[in-house]
Amino acid sequence: MKTIFQQLVSKTDYFVQSYKTDFEHDRKSIEKYPNDKFLHIARKYGTSLFILEEDISHYPKKGEEVKYLFGYATREHIIKDFYHTAEYYCKENKDGLFHYFDGKKLIKIDSDKLLSLARNYRDKVLNIWENEDNLKN
Repeated sequence: MKTIFQQLVSKTDYFVQSYKTDFEHDRKSIEKYPNDKFLHIARKYGTSLFILEEDISHYPKKGEEVKYLFGYATREHIIKDFYHTAEYYCKENKDGLFHYFDGKKLIKIDSDKLLSLARNYRDKVLNIWENEDNLKN
């Protein structure tokens, strides 16, 4: 039986023309978070993988800024950037291949569904943080 990563590669490798080393990054992320759901975009020039982590404790604490890309960011900025990145790749790669791993199986989806799932994840995490803040007040 093929692993989820092997299934993903078999469904998308033919489409990716350059930056195939992105698959190695995808593999490492999938192995690091084996039980988490994820979104995947295969583009002609690489791939993008978005892990929908159940355990969000690795995000910075409220009000804390951490090094992020070329500067510093709060947890809210990071989770919003997650969505904006997915949105950008969907809009720029309408002909891409989009997949969702629901924790059990890999499902081919369209870009609208991927964005809906990404938005729902972002909103879920933001709501968790908001509820935590409300409980403390």
